Amino acid sequence: MAIPQVLTALAIGLIGYQVVGKKKRKKSTTTGGTGTTTPTEPTEPTEPGEPEPSGPRRPFPRPRPSPPAVEPTGNGDLPTIEPDEPGPDEPGPTEPKPTDDWPDYPPPGPVDLSKWTDPKNYPTPGMFHQIGGENSATTLQAIARMALTTAFYLTFGDLAVARELAQDADNWRAYREAIECSPWNHALYGSASQPGTSGYYETPHGDQISMFPVHANVEELLATGEPPARRVRTDDPRLPAGGRHAFVWLPPLDEDVLANGRVKVKHEHWWTGDFMIMPPPEVLALGVVDVPPHRQWGCGEYETTYDFDEE
Repeated sequence: MAIPQVLTALAIGLIGYQVVGKKKRKKSTTTGGTGTTTPTEPTEPTEPGEPEPSGPRRPFPRPRPSPPAVEPTGNGDLPTIEPDEPGPDEPGPTEPKPTDDWPDYPPPGPVDLSKWTDPKNYPTPGMFHQIGGENSATTLQAIARMALTTAFYLTFGDLAVARELAQDADNWRAYREAIECSPWNHALYGSASQPGTSGYYETPHGDQISMFPVHANVEELLATGEPPARRVRTDDPRLPAGGRHAFVWLPPLDEDVLANGRVKVKHEHWWTGDFMIMPPPEVLALGVVDVPPHRQWGCGEYETTYDFDEE
């Protein structure tokens, strides 16, 4: 990775870490653009599953307060980070406001993605990343390592150190899990993991973000103010064909923990009270469509459902 590519990530700023919720609002079903691309991983035949449900799905319900942060267990070569304890005169971590006090979301409309994407599409924590194409990769492991290289370079200013820390298995596995555990990513792109196939690894929820071109053109939908739509099947990450690669949210990271050579998702909230493991409020205001209800999306305390009453 060239240093100029890393420097483009300086636009991140100090972004936070959340899980999202939303008040009820009707959304119209949409499929979005789905220009064809070539699969980046081998395909294998599998048994067909049940068709995906369709119809409007509203945004995520509000998160529970104080979810655990996703971080590695540490290894013998790097220090293990202990949680920061506030002093006697210091306030503790802030929590989301009570449900009836949460500010409303901005009006749904086109999202200015220039604020939330790297100009060269280099994987950058706290931004979206379009999988596929220049400066991307074909596995979530590689994308996690590329994103961590950017984060550690911004922290240490040394590309060799950044690469070494990004390649540490504890670090990239923790960040890969954080990407998988974002309910927004999981709901739009997650499909059942398939043991024994190329690229398989265990995840807390048993799914993996499909790296195949089977998704809606979520970047275009957001840019035009349309709700992002789930397209991939829940039982097969290779179907349906003829789609686009995933446009994933890469959760921001805690700068203090990065300075100690470790990885921890930033435990802060958007102004709407949502944890920043989810995208920013202007994205969440659009809701999502075609996501199966009556199941959990995300991992641990970062879980939500789509069990809404139809209006």
